[in-house]
Amino acid sequence: MIPVLIDIHGPGIHTIVPAIPGRKIRVLNYLITSQQDCVVMFTGDSMGLTGQLALVKGHPVSAMAGQLYPSGALMLFQTNTSESLNMVIASPDQCIVGGHLVYMLMD
Repeated sequence: MIPVLIDIHGPGIHTIVPAIPGRKIRVLNYLITSQQDCVVMFTGDSMGLTGQLALVKGHPVSAMAGQLYPSGALMLFQTNTSESLNMVIASPDQCIVGGHLVYMLMD
């Protein structure tokens, strides 16, 4: 399991975990918060991985799969093979999103 920091400023598509050839990025848990009200979404390079998440200033959003099995970790979502994990910030211009997530690389 690999933890990663989330520290994003402003709207647009932001890479959280770069693509690794031949591997999928499987997200196990995350916690995100914002200094302003804004809307975010996790995506791969070719598709959305979550719906829109409305962040309210000072109120964190978190999700956790929480259990491991012999076949691998239960996941919240995962990218397609050889795709980056991204966060899209839709609004507003001054939105700052912080937090962390934990992922695994899968074949």
